Amino acid sequence: MATKVDWSTLSRHLSFVDQDRHRSTNVPLDENSPGFPWITKNIDFIKWESDEKSRALWLSGPRDGMMGVASQVIAKEKAIRSNGCVLYFFCATARGARSSIATIFAHTLLRQIVCFWGAEDQAITTAFLTALLERHIHRSLSDFKKDDTLDATVEKILDVPDDDLHATLLEAIAIAKLEDLSLIIDGISIATSKDDAFVRNVSFLVDHVMDARTTRFKALLTSPQHSELRGSLGHLPSIELDKERNGCASIIPVSEQVLTRLVS
Repeated sequence: MATKVDWSTLSRHLSFVDQDRHRSTNVPLDENSPGFPWITKNIDFIKWESDEKSRALWLSGPRDGMMGVASQVIAKEKAIRSNGCVLYFFCATARGARSSIATIFAHTLLRQIVCFWGAEDQAITTAFLTALLERHIHRSLSDFKKDDTLDATVEKILDVPDDDLHATLLEAIAIAKLEDLSLIIDGISIATSKDDAFVRNVSFLVDHVMDARTTRFKALLTSPQHSELRGSLGHLPSIELDKERNGCASIIPVSEQVLTRLVS
């Protein structure tokens, strides 16, 4: 079933959002700004930027300004990793959408992976749909009918619980054989319970790719300062405003109010 669907057919049914359009509206971080030494002078951030090994990092700070941090990192990763794949997602782009943020995230990253290949890659499309079909097999295939149109079948295949979506992205990444992969996600928050699956998917995705050790993988996650996220992301190395880790480089104290004015 999955082999009969090409990328042009699948893409018509995906709930992806153009991230570059959103990124173009953000002012990238000025690394010389006095408002950001808590990031740029932090030993964990320096290691994340310079290390050729796989690394993940979670930045937690004031809501205003973090998009600029993400935009700057994306620009630098694209420039430095000319042959690498840079995947990125601004959570703000999912606001007001009919689909869940977990769905939009999975579909958007899938589209970025296919675009990176520069062709409508059938192997990636098939792997993504096959992973989704396996989720249905674990439940029931009774909803699929022989007389369904191809488009109707694709819609049914895509209709899986949010918690299953991380597996589909892992399949797409594995098939694409991305040897140098960067993932930047801005604005992660679980302010509402419906976002829980999205945060779990992000955590699963980062952990599994890190553990696979088959590719150089860098993940940077940014969020407002939410203590609720510690249960899902607390195992990651992190930098939080006003809670600098021991061993960091000297950091100029800046109040949150001053920082907000500097980056707004």
